[in-house]
Amino acid sequence: MFGGALFFLYEFKEAAIHYAPLRWLYFQCLFRRALNFQQIGRQYDAIDMALRLEREISAVPGAGLPKKLLSFLLEHLANWPEGWRRLVASYRNTERARRHRAKYSAFPLDDHLRIRQPKNPPPPERQGDLLVLKPWVSPREKGVIFLNFDETVDKFFSMYDVERLAHEYRIVVEPSAWGYQQARMYLLRGLDTDVVVESQYLQDYKYIDQ
Repeated sequence: MFGGALFFLYEFKEAAIHYAPLRWLYFQCLFRRALNFQQIGRQYDAIDMALRLEREISAVPGAGLPKKLLSFLLEHLANWPEGWRRLVASYRNTERARRHRAKYSAFPLDDHLRIRQPKNPPPPERQGDLLVLKPWVSPREKGVIFLNFDETVDKFFSMYDVERLAHEYRIVVEPSAWGYQQARMYLLRGLDTDVVVESQYLQDYKYIDQ
């Protein structure tokens, strides 16, 4: 029953944002939350909330993005790489990142490194959500790390020194959902390496290609 109520609320929200007065009210509520996150130093959460608004409003045909939302995003997503390092530090201090670190640090090392739920006995062919497609060979020949699912990006940045790994590896990401206006995508954007993000939808491809 609880799941049914959540689905109803989601469908109601999706319908409401197509109606301009309700979309305005929805924007005001969530943008206020983004500003509150900013005021208490939760930069990652502030950007993620603002990007959520961008994603949902831009999906409505004919709906323009509010200027103050665009200004907010421009302010927070500029000044890279210094701004990127602040974003990563802010993310690593979130409850979500701490939860991922605590969970996977309790697993056996093989499972921890592969971002994999342990099974006993482990099937020998079973992979995790992080796969090394190609090992690092030399400074002139980088390896390749593959991340499966959106949330694996969160776990990757929670558990690894990704900035250091970027000197030795390229990153390939296969997201599991549409709508790439997410703060996790900006964690990837700041890496000093090639990052390939697969896309099922043209609008996501265009967004990443900007």
